[in-house]
Amino acid sequence: MDKFDWESGTIEENAYVEINGNKYYLHPPVVSGGTPVTDTNLNDMQDILNQNMITTYSTSEVKTNEVWIDDSPIYIKGFVINASTLTTITQALALSNINNFWIDVSNSYVVATNGVVLPLGHYATSTDWSRIYLLGDNAYITFGTTYSTISKTIYLVIRYTKSS
Repeated sequence: MDKFDWESGTIEENAYVEINGNKYYLHPPVVSGGTPVTDTNLNDMQDILNQNMITTYSTSEVKTNEVWIDDSPIYIKGFVINASTLTTITQALALSNINNFWIDVSNSYVVATNGVVLPLGHYATSTDWSRIYLLGDNAYITFGTTYSTISKTIYLVIRYTKSS
């Protein structure tokens, strides 16, 4: 997110109401408590929001700023799997203390050496498809015959929570 730099202004003239050419100046409100809306506070708030919105993808475990429905922190780990002409690929995840885990489908995909980029878990025809599922400590990826004969790189992102 782009940052807008807030700046405090200077009062050039107090607020007023003009009636028949006469200016009637208003008294400023009296404020107490709370967090004042200042340029510094607005800029700090933007920095905190921007910092919390960045997701780092890595082949190492990364604790995100997200929480699951049970208030457990969510972790992510990426995998780069070079697959030759295999129909079925088994990838050991090597995750420990896992409570829940799932595939981050919006960030997982396949790049074939012929330049085609495909989502994991796609279906085009009876020979052009892929399937992925997680079981135990492994991810299982299967391809139809169209892509079983082509080398490919699989980018897989797993999200998970840990047992307490």
